[in-house]
Amino acid sequence: MIKLIVGLGNPGGEYRNTLHNIGFWVVDTFVRRQPKKSVKIVRDFRAKIFQMEWDHEPLWLAKPGTFMNLSGNSVAPLAKAMKAEADEVLVIHDEADLDPGVLRFKQGGGAGGHKGLKSIFERWATRDFPRLRMGVGKSLDEDLSEHVLRPIPEDSLQKWAEKGADALELLLREGMVQAMNQVNRKPEEKPPSSNELDSGTESC
Repeated sequence: MIKLIVGLGNPGGEYRNTLHNIGFWVVDTFVRRQPKKSVKIVRDFRAKIFQMEWDHEPLWLAKPGTFMNLSGNSVAPLAKAMKAEADEVLVIHDEADLDPGVLRFKQGGGAGGHKGLKSIFERWATRDFPRLRMGVGKSLDEDLSEHVLRPIPEDSLQKWAEKGADALELLLREGMVQAMNQVNRKPEEKPPSSNELDSGTESC
C-alpha cells in the first residue's frame, strides 16, 4: 500500500512551467481533485506536504523544497520519519527515455541519469521504491538539461498532469500490479512534434 507520493521538481517560479517539474504538476492536480476540507498542508522535511485520507487510510503527497539534484535531502528523512518501507513510497519524475505524453509505472531500478533519483538513492540508500515515469522525450536541437528546463505552455503541462493524476487514482484503487497492467500496456501515443510542444496543442 502506498503511504507517500513524492513529485520531483525544482522550487521557484522560473522553473514552474518546465518539463522537469511535471512531478509537481501531477501532485498539485491530484490534490485539487480532493475536497478542500479533507487536505491539510504542512511544511516540514524541506517539503510542502499534503496530508489526507484515501479509502480511510492516511496518505501523504510531497513536493520537495530542495532543487532536483538534492531531492534525497527531503525524501529520505520524510520516508524515514513516516517509517515507510521503500515499496510504500511512489516517486513521480520526468523521463527523457519515454516519448512525451507516455506514462509508465516502474518498480525499482536504476536512475537512468536522472539526478533527482540519484540523490534519493544516495540519501535513502535504496532504489527499490516504485516510480511513475512521465515521458518528456528528448530534443535533437538541445542538450537534455536545456530541454527539460525550457518553459512550455501551461496547458501542455496540465494535460500531462491530468493523465498522471488519473494514473495515481488507478494505483490507489487497484494496486501496483493492476496499475502497471493497465497503464504500461496501453499502446503508446504518437509523440507531439516540437512545434506542437511550443504551441501547447499536443494530444496527451
